[in-house]
Amino acid sequence: MSGLETAIRNALDRSDRADREIRARIYQSARQALDAGLRKQGVTDRLVIMQQHERLEEKIHEIEMEELQR
Repeated sequence: MSGLETAIRNALDRSDRADREIRARIYQSARQALDAGLRKQGVTDRLVIMQQHERLEEKIHEIEMEELQR
């Protein structure tokens, strides 16, 4: 997950991070990247997929809370 976290944070650094819509697009892009990565790795176990999605959502929530405190 740290790769996706790094990608999110880098994208925020390069964007207008004060714009909520831009942040939402960055988070959606991370979700799509996770799905693509899992497919590429051949992960089909629904439990594993759900756990990965949950971890990503937790990280997005953490990052968003940091952004709101800025």
